[in-house]
Formats: sequence, structure tokens, C-alpha cells
Amino acid sequence: MKIYKKSCHPANWVGNSFFLFQNPLLLYKTLIDMRKLLYLLFALALFASCRKTSDLAQVTGSIKGMGNDTIFLFDDYTLDATLDTIVISNDRFALEFPVDTLKILTVLFGDGTEYPLFIDKKQQLQIKGDTLSLPLLHIDDKGPNALYYSFEKELHAADSLDKEQQLQLVETFIRENNTSIVSVYLIDKYFARQKSPDFRKIKDLISSLSGVMQDQPAVTMISEKLTELDKMTTSRSIPFFSLPNADGTKITRNNDYADKYLVLTFWASWSDTCAANNKALRELQKKYDKFEDLGLIGISLDVDRQAWLDAVKKDSLTWGQVCDLGGFNSTLIGQFGVHTLPTNYLVSPTGVVLLKDVSIDSISNRLPIYLRKEKKPKSKRKTNTGTTTNK
Repeated sequence: MKIYKKSCHPANWVGNSFFLFQNPLLLYKTLIDMRKLLYLLFALALFASCRKTSDLAQVTGSIKGMGNDTIFLFDDYTLDATLDTIVISNDRFALEFPVDTLKILTVLFGDGTEYPLFIDKKQQLQIKGDTLSLPLLHIDDKGPNALYYSFEKELHAADSLDKEQQLQLVETFIRENNTSIVSVYLIDKYFARQKSPDFRKIKDLISSLSGVMQDQPAVTMISEKLTELDKMTTSRSIPFFSLPNADGTKITRNNDYADKYLVLTFWASWSDTCAANNKALRELQKKYDKFEDLGLIGISLDVDRQAWLDAVKKDSLTWGQVCDLGGFNSTLIGQFGVHTLPTNYLVSPTGVVLLKDVSIDSISNRLPIYLRKEKKPKSKRKTNTGTTTNK
């Protein structure tokens, strides 16, 4: 039990005020005690503020050729998948943010290139690179970032090897570095993100990791995504979705695209490769516009509503567009197994996946096999003035 001096206990400052003013010496001592208390509170607040600032991780960098541009930093392995915008000015940028434990962040460039950052609490990282070699950015770090850079450099040097041989190199690295968070990322990048992932192989690689690495949130997220993807692969049916369009109306496949073959695309306004994909979609729409049993829908991963609407207008996306502004937080990301943008699907009228993660050209070449119902031409009639109108 704490014992307070009667004259200094806050509860007695008001009740004994008359007594204090009648005793100048006691009043002086009380004011001194109060001033000490205020200094203590101020020092504690200052310490907390300094500690909060010092806990922030910092990332600075210089990437030759970027000029004035915008890139994105996100955490793909947590439920909130926080997305930060990094403004680059004259090739340089700086960013600080809270980090509570060792984690994997991803830098996303406009051309779709992704680069991982392995960062811990209070850590300061400096990135150097060139737009001509974005897959190989140098990070001033002697830990996991250096390990990843050296391995990727070795892998790029072995480009004469076929895919299976390269995957064998990756697998060997993972098993030999099972206590490194780099191995967690490589499992995701080279095995989990494949169009047809080998679930047994991935589970085996995860089990080869140390206990600490298996407890990483990234491993949990990878496992959950694979579980959802396995369900969709087994049933070959897309999951149910209900997402708002620009007017706020919820759009679903069952209600809005019943009895139609559906071209479904995941995209975002900030992706340069998505702009090219949208151009191909416009051509596909024009080519097959006469068929009434074809529908198109774009699912945006934007988090900025205005940026999404501006891109829809700029790219002339006249078909169905939906966005819940959840970005990479959207539950559909895991359910559909989306790892890169854009991602295209061709779905049957019953919801069965016919083509997955293919180019629009591939979908366009397949559509003539399925499409049968041509739109009926509008009938025309003459008016009293002799002009012809559509009925």
C-alpha cells in the first residue's frame, strides 16, 4: 500500500487549501513537491515520445532512373496488409514507420516488379539500385537482405538452367537456411505463387523450417491462401463475391452475370501492366460485342476511390467495375489465389473456372468455342416525319 504525505496527496490539495495559506512554510514545501511532480510527469512524457520515435524503422533510397514517381510499400503477410505510398523525388525517397518485430515487406513498382524488404524494429535500411535492374536492388544490411541479394544474384547468373533446375537451387537454399526469414519468402515466391502450386512440396518445405520461422505470420498467411486455393482447384468453381460498383450497388455473378461466360480481371490503377491489360480487354469487348452470353467485370485492388474512378475513365472501361477499397486486404485475394496484377479468369455460366491466370489473348482465342448467343438486332420503324428509329 502506498503512503502519501498528507500535504502532498492530490485529494488533500483542495480540502486543505485554507490551512496551507495560513502556513507559508508548509505552502512553500507543498509547491516544491508539486513542481517536482510536474517535472517528473514532463520527463516521462518526453521519454515516451522519444521512445516512440526511436522505435520507428526507416527506409531511405536512391534508384537511378526513377525520377519523380510513386511506388508502394505493403505488408502482404498480415491481415491488414498496410499499404504506404512512397513518393520519389529526383530518384530519392525516405520513409519511416512502426515495426514491432522482424517481418517481410514488399516494395511494388509500377511495372509490377516486387522486391522484398526484411526489416526489424528500429532498423534503418538504405536501398540503392537502377531501373534497369529492379529485381536486384542492393540494401545496406548484413542480415537477411544481404542473404537474399546474394542468392538472387546467383540465381540470375544461372539463367542458362531450366526452370526445374532453378527451383532445385531454391529448394536447396531453403533447406540449408531453414532458420532465415528469407527462406519463408522464397517458399512463397517460387512455389506458392505458381499457377499450379505443388501443395505437397510446399507443405514439406514449410515443415523443414525451424520452429521460429514456422511461427512467422507470413507462413500462416501462405498456408491459409493455399488452403483457399486448394478448395477452388478441387471444386474448379470461383468463390461467391458481392462487391460495390461506383454507385454503391452490390454486384454478384449469380445476379448480374447469370447464364454468361465471364471474363474476370483483378487490376489496380497504379499498375502499368494493368493499363496494357485493359487495352487488350477493350479490344476483346469490341471483337465479341455481338454476343449476349459474354460478360466482363473488373475487380480493382485500389484503396483510393478517386484514383480508381479516374483510371476507369482514362482507360475507357465501359464494362462492369467493382471495388471495395480494401486493396490487398480483400478476402478475395486469398480465395482466388491472386499473387500478381493483372490476373485474368474465364468463368463458365455455372461458375466453373475455364482459364486462370492467362493473358487476354488466350481468353480471346478460346471464346469462339463457347459463345453461341448473338444479340438480336434492334428492329427499326419509320416515324411520321420519315426518319428511321430503333425500336
